[in-house]
Amino acid sequence: MPEIDEIADKEWEAYLTSMAMKTLRSAYTGRAIEVFQKSLEGLTVDIISVDLGISIQSVYTLKARVKQSLIKEITRLRSDLE
Repeated sequence: MPEIDEIADKEWEAYLTSMAMKTLRSAYTGRAIEVFQKSLEGLTVDIISVDLGISIQSVYTLKARVKQSLIKEITRLRSDLE
């Protein structure tokens, strides 16, 4: 039943990501989460910059900070819960 294991693994990863994002939403203020979310939706850095009225460099910086924090939080959750 590898299909069931694969489905369970995907669900677990989605759960960890959801929990990590919930934590990050309370840790970050301002535009950081909004920038990250828009990048996940496939918007380009240029479009995000114009939409939010911030510099392209700010978009890169905020996106990188949230991504790094998300990876750390998922790693922490994985170690706590597995």
